[in-house]
Amino acid sequence: MDPMSLAALATPFLIKGAEAFSNTAGEKVGGKVGDLFQAVINKFKGDFYAEQTLARAKEKPESEARQGALKEVLADKMEDDSDFAEKVRRLADEIQKENARTAFDQRGQTVHGPQTNIAGHVSGHVFSGAVNMEFNTEAERLRNEMDKLIAPLYSKLGDEFYLDFTPVVLGKDYPDNSSREMIFDVHRFWSDVKKNLYLAPNRIQAKIKNFVDLKLGRSRSDGAQVDDWERCLKDLTDAVNMRYNEINKQLGIIEDNSRSG
Repeated sequence: MDPMSLAALATPFLIKGAEAFSNTAGEKVGGKVGDLFQAVINKFKGDFYAEQTLARAKEKPESEARQGALKEVLADKMEDDSDFAEKVRRLADEIQKENARTAFDQRGQTVHGPQTNIAGHVSGHVFSGAVNMEFNTEAERLRNEMDKLIAPLYSKLGDEFYLDFTPVVLGKDYPDNSSREMIFDVHRFWSDVKKNLYLAPNRIQAKIKNFVDLKLGRSRSDGAQVDDWERCLKDLTDAVNMRYNEINKQLGIIEDNSRSG
């Protein structure tokens, strides 16, 4: 799993906190969340921006902007430290597995009110009692990917201002014809792309990420040659066009099946 996808998985655990998970999913899950939180605290220690980003996200957990900022910082830390990334992956995986066991293991419970007992092989999603699960259909997932990642990129294909071979790093000097507000817009656009990369399949993520890293001043962008930029831009363009068509085709099939069903 790439760092941004892993950050997207871990962030809700960090924001909600160990105490909340202990109350809803049991002490074992809460303990794992606490271990994850402590690992992140230790990694962020001494980095004022990272510490403040985590604190602000916990202060206002419903804010998508603050969640996105935390995902980006966490992903950056994991990109730079593979051991830390592995620790986060392991703990997040353990939390998910333990949470699933806690949610569905109802043996020994006294259940009041109507209940459904299911025997035999069951495939799909099963809801029982007070277990509340968020379920997104495949169509919803595809639309989310399209709206937040692929469509915005598709709309910028051919736009030289967004796709020129110049890193957009806030605080640097820019040509006179580039206003500060426009530079912020471009930086915000590519930061949002990076934040939402996890929505795409891995094969698409990899082709988009290289150009994003160059554009945001990462991956040795200062020393990148024109052919590096050209190769990465071609990969991005091909991936976006491919995925745009794939999603539209898949949504069309799903719509046709829903009509016939």
